[in-house]
Amino acid sequence: MMDALHSIRSYLNGFTPLSDEDWTTFSTQVAYKSFKKGDIIHPCGEVCCNIYFLLSGVVKHIAHQQSKQFTIWFSLQGDLMTEVKSFISRTPSSNSLVALTDAQTICLTHAQLETLYNVSKGWERIGRLTAEAYLLQHMERIQDLQFANATERYQKLLERNPHLVEQISLGEIAAYLGVSQEHLSRIRGKR
Repeated sequence: MMDALHSIRSYLNGFTPLSDEDWTTFSTQVAYKSFKKGDIIHPCGEVCCNIYFLLSGVVKHIAHQQSKQFTIWFSLQGDLMTEVKSFISRTPSSNSLVALTDAQTICLTHAQLETLYNVSKGWERIGRLTAEAYLLQHMERIQDLQFANATERYQKLLERNPHLVEQISLGEIAAYLGVSQEHLSRIRGKR
């Protein structure tokens, strides 16, 4: 678990350095959680109570709309992940998180995160900066859906994680891109 905590500290220090005291407070509250391929990490219809740091694996974020499912995001090794709207608003979510591979995480509850914010300016700053980064990431995804074609979206996905095609099915990638598997095969054939 110490290696896992070191990974998180390195990631968070990229935003702003945390004092040893702030880090100790955090490290005594987190839990290590493992998920098997296919496990539902957060189910649709429930309030999301946890935020995770993904140590290994791939997790897909699924939007549920009128009995249809849409893959809206992949969380990859080194990402923070949660069902943001539900986690912040404390309302049932219309999205779910599902492990596409075996996944290892470090988990912090909403209540624990609020406690960190209340006792530490450093943690408040980390919260603001990670929220800003998350917002920018999602704004880029929205713009890609509006303005980039499937080939460009595929290229950006591979730039973010070149080994993704080795970890998950092409069907999952096609669903994320909003294209058929046949169309994805044509895109891959042109590369």
